This record gives sequence, C-alpha cells and structure tokens, in this order.
Amino acid sequence: MQIVKNKNFGFHNKRSFVLFEKWVLVNFIAELLGLGIIAFVDTIFPVHNNQNLQLVLILAGVFQGLILGVAQWLVLRRYMRNSIWWILATTIGWLLGWLVILFVRAIALFTIAVTQKEFDFVTSLLGVIWLGTAAGMLIGLAQAIVLRFCLKVKFHKVVWWMNANALICALRFFLTFIVSSIMPNRFSLSTGLIILGMEGVMTVVCSGITAIILIYLLQANLRKRYSY
Repeated sequence: MQIVKNKNFGFHNKRSFVLFEKWVLVNFIAELLGLGIIAFVDTIFPVHNNQNLQLVLILAGVFQGLILGVAQWLVLRRYMRNSIWWILATTIGWLLGWLVILFVRAIALFTIAVTQKEFDFVTSLLGVIWLGTAAGMLIGLAQAIVLRFCLKVKFHKVVWWMNANALICALRFFLTFIVSSIMPNRFSLSTGLIILGMEGVMTVVCSGITAIILIYLLQANLRKRYSY
C-alpha cells in the first residue's frame, strides 16, 4: 500500500478536479450500462406482462445498484479504506428504493380500484416527488453508513449526502414524470433519443452535485490517498 501525502486537499486542488471528472464519468457510463441491462431484462420479462412487472422492477433495482456501486467503487477505492462495502450498500439502497416504489404503486392501484377514480395531475406529481425523495433517502442512507464508518465522517456531515441523494432522485422522478406526460404514447426513435439525452444530462448534473459533496467530505476527513 502506497501512501501519498495530501496536505492541501481542497476544491481548487488538481486531485480534487480529477476526482470530480472520474466520478462524473463513471456515473455516466454506469447509467448507460444500467439502462442497457434493464432493456435486456425487459426483453426476457416484458414489462407489459403484469405478472412479470414486479420481478422486472426488482431486478432493475438490483442491477442498477450493483453496476453503479462497482463503478463508483473503482474511484472511491483510492481514497477510502474498506471501500468494498460501498458496492453492497449501493446495491441494497437501490433495492430498498425499488421495493418502496413497488409498495407505493400497489397502494395506488388498490386505491384506484376501490374509489374507481384516477389521480389528478397535481396529486400524481406530488406523489412522484415524494416517492423520489423516499427512494433517494434510502440510497443515500445506505451509502452514508459506509461514509460514516470508513471515512470516520461525523453524522451531521453525511446528512448532506443523504439530502443530496433525496433531492436528486426527486428531481429525476419529477422530470421523468413531466416528460412522460408530454411525450406521445407511441414510442419512436426520436422520443427514445430525447429520453436518452435527458437521462444523460441529468446523470451528469446529479453526478456533479454528489462529486462536490464527496470532495467536501474527503477534504474534511481525509488527508491521505490510498492506492491499492
């Protein structure tokens, strides 16, 4: 193990900028891989088949969390001891997030079946935002536990990480809901490219936000870079 002294680990430091670039890049690649695997799983277990929908969503959560966790670990392993736990935490966080989505979806379908009324646009929008916030908080909480014990970060600081993930997921759910509302029901190549482009832009922006918080946490609690 080689220890590199880092007395000035700040936002203006070159290493911080490199960390920022790597974090955004691996998240972008992981997002594309995740979407590809989800599309592949959908071809095996079509979403339109109601019997397979829950299985597809659970598998999507597991695969997305695993891919994202591995990609982020490739960056974090150079800055954090026992970073392998990040993969497990990210996978569990995404799985829990998707389980919450399934649970709320089941309640919504049951409510519609009982009342025989569809939710209006505002109610649906608020529900989507709340759902994104809850899912993001679970993902952020699982990762925050690793940050807390592996980086020895104080609890009030990792709260920033949880809040950022909650805000990011709420924003992604909000934009996805709005775009799906204005998009035509019939899928086409143009709509697919628009959705893919939107996902790419959101991934870059959201990764930039978490990268800034990550640099702040490393700056405050880590003065050595570990290379394995």
